[in-house]
Amino acid sequence: MVLYTDGQHEGEKDTAMQPLIGKGQLQWNRGGWFGSQIGSSAYMILLGAVMLFIDAKPASIILACGLVPNVVGCALWRHRDRLSPLAGLQWLLLTLFVFTGLAVGTALFFQEATGEGACFIGIKKVAWIPLFFPLTMLMFYVTDKWGGPPLMTQAAGPAQGLAAFGSADAPLDPGIAAQPDGSWRIESPGRQTFRLFEIPVQGIEQCLLTYRAEFKTQEAKGRVCLEMLCRLPGLGEFFSRDVAHAVKGTTDWTAHETPFYLKSGQRPDLVKLNLVMKGRGTVWLRNIPLLQTPLQPPPS
Repeated sequence: MVLYTDGQHEGEKDTAMQPLIGKGQLQWNRGGWFGSQIGSSAYMILLGAVMLFIDAKPASIILACGLVPNVVGCALWRHRDRLSPLAGLQWLLLTLFVFTGLAVGTALFFQEATGEGACFIGIKKVAWIPLFFPLTMLMFYVTDKWGGPPLMTQAAGPAQGLAAFGSADAPLDPGIAAQPDGSWRIESPGRQTFRLFEIPVQGIEQCLLTYRAEFKTQEAKGRVCLEMLCRLPGLGEFFSRDVAHAVKGTTDWTAHETPFYLKSGQRPDLVKLNLVMKGRGTVWLRNIPLLQTPLQPPPS
């Protein structure tokens, strides 16, 4: 199973689903996702369909075991704007592990009880198949966390500051209040995205944009994270959101960042820096830079 090794989030128009950008090797990819999902469950569907001619009861269980991962996979895909590629893949593999184990166990039980049916595929010889999924979960976790950055993220030079915002700057959202210590205070009554700053840009491409900020929270009922949007002329707005490191509850000052990868020819004219709060709570925010790191072209 090979998934998401392109390392570049193409993005989608703001009128459609906008997948989260992965921070490592894994990225959302329609062909890789559905190809792996269907390929990993087709065995169970085929086995259940053949067994329908022998015994409907175990056949229906095995068929259900093949269909459920596809339903879960479709649901995960529909929530790719809220799930990181790694988290979505791990949930899919866990589902496949559980239901493949149930399907193989059902086939083995039926064969032992009746002496017929599943023996035509040598079910005992493939009883190890469920173990493939936790091993694959571990492999993708290691690959995403420590396998190096995506192909497009090999730096071609040092990071350069595009903009920086401090206590002298006024955020766009009028509900954000400046504090004596140089931070900004945000009170959220519920789910809300707060507009902080917009930066007109020109002539930047094939680079990594990094939006950084420090914030602390008090009684945040939902997750709090950074969000960066890039506007590409003629295409719309595309975003990156640091969901993987979102916080909730009461926390002290911590540093956060979210990246956006731009290919050659992808030239935004505006970058928007936001803060997303998924529920009621208070956030203090400070030290907001936007950095640009030039990238080498991917290997040909």
